[in-house]
Amino acid sequence: SLAITDDGVAWSWGAGNSGALGGGDRHGRLVPEKIEALADERAIAVSAGCLHSLVITDDGEKSPLDRRWRPRGDVWSFGSGLDGNLGHGDK
Repeated sequence: SLAITDDGVAWSWGAGNSGALGGGDRHGRLVPEKIEALADERAIAVSAGCLHSLVITDDGEKSPLDRRWRPRGDVWSFGSGLDGNLGHGDK
């Protein structure tokens, strides 16, 4: 499972046998833990798959192509890359 707090901190818990919790290991977590790899990021959306997870972060910058503010950042993926689930193209 994944959650984000109002201040953009990403948390994970549950079965971690595929590395889907983002903790750098394959251990499960019985209680929510911060995803330390994203400690310097502001999470704005999360999605948990069966064996993989995604976190979208926001860098707080305005898009140079638009006068309106829009979230702009990165998509982080972790867990099993079977069938291209992680979007890395090679795993």
